[in-house]
Amino acid sequence: MPDDHSRAGCETLAEILSRHVGGRKQIDVARNAGLPRATLNRWLRSASDAPYHREGLLRLLAALQLSRAQASRALRAAGLPTIDALAADPELSALVARWRVRAPNNLPADLTSFIGREDEVTNLAEQLSDPAVRLVALTGAGGSGKTRLSLRVARELFDVFTDGVTFVALANVRDPGQVLPAIGAALGLAETAGASPAVRVTAWLAPRHALLVLDNLEQVIDCGPALAALLRSAPRLTILATSRVPLAISGEHRWPVRPFAVPSPDLPFEKLASSPAVELFTQRARAADPAFTLTAATAPDMAALCARLDGLPLAIELVAARIGDFSLPDLVATVPDPLDLASDGPRDVALRHRALRETIAWSERLLPITAQQLFASLGVLHGFDESLAAGVGKGPSVAAEAIPDLLATLADASLIERVGDDSAPHYRMLATIREYALERLDALGEHEAAAARHASAMLALAEDAPPYVPKATRAGWFQHIDRERANIDAALDWAQSTGDSLLLARLASALWPYWLEYPLGRIGYHWVTTALEHADDLPARVRAELLTGASHFELTFNSHDLAYAHATEALALWQKINDPVGQAHIFATLGWARATTDGPREAFTMFQWQLEQWQAADNELGIAAALNDIVMLLIAIGEFDTALPYLRQQREIAQRTGDPLSQSHALHNIGLHALLRGDIPTALRELGEAVTTLEALRPTFLTTTSKLYLATAQCLAGQLDTAEAGYRELLKLHERTGDHWQQSLAILGHAAVAHRRGQAERAAWLCGVASTLQHDSGLTPMPAVQAFYERELTLLRAQISDEAFAAAFARGAAVPTNEALGVVLGPVDG
Repeated sequence: MPDDHSRAGCETLAEILSRHVGGRKQIDVARNAGLPRATLNRWLRSASDAPYHREGLLRLLAALQLSRAQASRALRAAGLPTIDALAADPELSALVARWRVRAPNNLPADLTSFIGREDEVTNLAEQLSDPAVRLVALTGAGGSGKTRLSLRVARELFDVFTDGVTFVALANVRDPGQVLPAIGAALGLAETAGASPAVRVTAWLAPRHALLVLDNLEQVIDCGPALAALLRSAPRLTILATSRVPLAISGEHRWPVRPFAVPSPDLPFEKLASSPAVELFTQRARAADPAFTLTAATAPDMAALCARLDGLPLAIELVAARIGDFSLPDLVATVPDPLDLASDGPRDVALRHRALRETIAWSERLLPITAQQLFASLGVLHGFDESLAAGVGKGPSVAAEAIPDLLATLADASLIERVGDDSAPHYRMLATIREYALERLDALGEHEAAAARHASAMLALAEDAPPYVPKATRAGWFQHIDRERANIDAALDWAQSTGDSLLLARLASALWPYWLEYPLGRIGYHWVTTALEHADDLPARVRAELLTGASHFELTFNSHDLAYAHATEALALWQKINDPVGQAHIFATLGWARATTDGPREAFTMFQWQLEQWQAADNELGIAAALNDIVMLLIAIGEFDTALPYLRQQREIAQRTGDPLSQSHALHNIGLHALLRGDIPTALRELGEAVTTLEALRPTFLTTTSKLYLATAQCLAGQLDTAEAGYRELLKLHERTGDHWQQSLAILGHAAVAHRRGQAERAAWLCGVASTLQHDSGLTPMPAVQAFYERELTLLRAQISDEAFAAAFARGAAVPTNEALGVVLGPVDG
């Protein structure tokens, strides 16, 4: 245990201030804080017998450059309110603003108030503020409050980890190899071709001063070496983990999270009422029964009850939820005593485990039989709504129409938690409680049946997708699938583990558009190819969908030959079952696979056939999609005149259907067509409208591409500041995605701005940076865009000698990517 676990509770303000003043001259410290030297001297000698001057103390803490955690310790020692409480005073809000910064974060909102552990929060926050401390593991029994403590500490560290605080929920992750992908997903990192999750996560975190909060690490404890490697590669990264067991890797600082101290029933009422265990019980009891009041007469019973529960916060909350059904003396008599139960193993750990398990069992036994049966079935779920609960939990004794009331009963008993708003309630079950529910399900012999119902429910959701065109009609389905991603993953795992190859194939064939859209290409490709490998006699439509999905993923990975092979096989199946929509999709894939290999003519033919299939299906939005592919290809190869009639048709259909995505594609193509022909006013107008329309939709690749070309049009129009701001926005975005190709295009935009400002050497340096990024991406520009950039390069080289250009270009090409991005996104010289 760290030496300073209890320091906050015993250090005086004088000791705290003296430690931070250190060897500095008092007169300098006092001057910086705007304090009389005598006042500082008195505070350092603990000679103040009057309340501390709040404004003066806050100025001193700021002058000493204390972190929020350090300032909080000093304020508590001075007997003053918390930073957040002081911020409510208009006269003090500016003084505490430095400690109320909000770093980028994804921390979940607290559903209930945080009680107790003030000293632990302060000590942990101070420890994590130390650059020498890279990994802290909060260890303890289930239900001891590790997650709540980690979140509270993380909120105290926004002023320290200014590049971001990221919460990574791992309760539903079972494979240690999926920990880094889970971190990447929590960071919002998109997949990129050829980059593993470890590479993407490391590249993003390497230059950043960031904190990762890894929750429920015990079931993937073998990920320790991967985390150690991540810490070595990202020198300013710190990890705060919660786990029932230590990680056992180098540099780990272990912090045992113990249950609340249990007060003696003989203490005065005021001390009993203010003890964390009793305060937690009181608050949660009032949530269940607003009329509940703690009195001097009932306080000893509550203290005895908390002692029986061994001070475990989760056990206390479960029992408090039953206050409407029992009096306190009845609860004391009813709740099982873990000391009465035989057990092997370390006594303190065993007692805490038994206390929690028996409390959950006691709470469950109080439920109606139907609620008990539903509770056990819900153990197979990873979060759920009423519909999913009904799909998995209904049975001979649990009617579907009873599910809403039974869920309310379970929520009232604190066995499940309600999250989300009232219009779309969603529920979750804490990992510790879920373990018990699964035990009960096993005891009932219902685990396999419940898991099968779960997988069937996920299949029904997956196959309930609207038509693939228009894509906008799938927005709600995409969101629903994304919300149920943990359940989807569990269904896929179950199908694979039980050898149900048809179920696995149907799931993967229905889900590939979601994996492609979000994007989760590596995960999707794994499941699609796994399904293809393990199913010999699939229905033709299912196999065709799998092959179509595989070819789409392979296109995104730049595996064009493999994409063409799978698409060719898929086409034969779509033709066999006479499905024009399937044929249309696959002709699009075949076209783009050939556009970069055998040349554009074959691609143009494929797109024409795609158009014919959509026309045969009488699908106007499909026709618009085919026209979009044709126009994009013709623009790419510089056949601007040939593109015009198709472009007009695309715009007419988009306007007629009113589909915003189709309209955006048309606006983008018209704008790019104008930009490459030198019609800058038209490019500004059309691309500007495309960006406005796209920003109202879910962000897509088209959004960023339209923004890139709009910034280029602004640059050519002389709107250099606006263009530079656009390029900076894109560069920051693609720094997160790790897309080297898109980064290179944004940097070339910066180069165009620089040379128009007369900064030819900087522009040449930027061209060198971009060349390395393009080489790393393995991609080449489409011919028309390449010609555009070559014209820009010719203009630049006219401003600078060949020798100076070559030298600056070489310097840029040699700079590491992270360093180059830091320079580009920093202040512009000149």
